[in-house]
Amino acid sequence: MVKTRIIRRPMTKISPDLEVALDQAAANTEPLVVAYQLRGARGELIPRADEMDALVAKVVQDATQETNANPERQNILRNVGSFIIKGKANLHRALIARPEIKAAILSRSGEPPVRLPVRRRGMARKEDWVRTG
Repeated sequence: MVKTRIIRRPMTKISPDLEVALDQAAANTEPLVVAYQLRGARGELIPRADEMDALVAKVVQDATQETNANPERQNILRNVGSFIIKGKANLHRALIARPEIKAAILSRSGEPPVRLPVRRRGMARKEDWVRTG
């Protein structure tokens, strides 16, 4: 009797808003900014920082060759095992399908990260500050 071993390909976690944005961007051909997290080697949560450049280059090159779409911008976050790509929807779909990708999240770079305080009447203005010392 021959024993067969089932090899399971790990699934990529995709944020729900990214799925919606990919569908909308495919119709509009607008570029999206997506953050990706890479899988680490066995026993590691994330890839080592010194391996990130080569790993990201390989993953992006494979997806680029598959889709004939180059990323507009790219940023590698070495110490957290992530990278950010701005590109068309078909490039992002190819990246999500890669087994090296652990998670993908839509980056909402158009929104401010914090709410700015509202200046109220009676508060000191910067021009009124007095320099001391």
